[in-house]
Amino acid sequence: MPERPVGVIIICILQFIGAILMILMGALFGILGAGYGSGLAFITGVAVLAIGIVLIFATLALWALKSWGWWVSIILNILIIVTGAVGGLWFGVIIPVITIIYLVVIREHFR
Repeated sequence: MPERPVGVIIICILQFIGAILMILMGALFGILGAGYGSGLAFITGVAVLAIGIVLIFATLALWALKSWGWWVSIILNILIIVTGAVGGLWFGVIIPVITIIYLVVIREHFR
């Protein structure tokens, strides 16, 4: 089994924390949206919750150096960059940009 690069360990930790936060925020938005009758908040909450769940699985696959975990992590980080840029949260796109660059550089570690 190939050795896991230290950068992958760091990315997995950050993605796991981010995924847990997304799940919590998505659940909160979904519950509040449903409770107050706000369809947009409910839909946003469900979408964020779903992305958080997918990110958990992608992080586990990334930890195992699976190629599909690499692809899903790249796609989700691009999605985070786009939504952050559209929302004007430029500070929130720094880590996903660094993550994508690093994952592209070490692509050969994933099978």
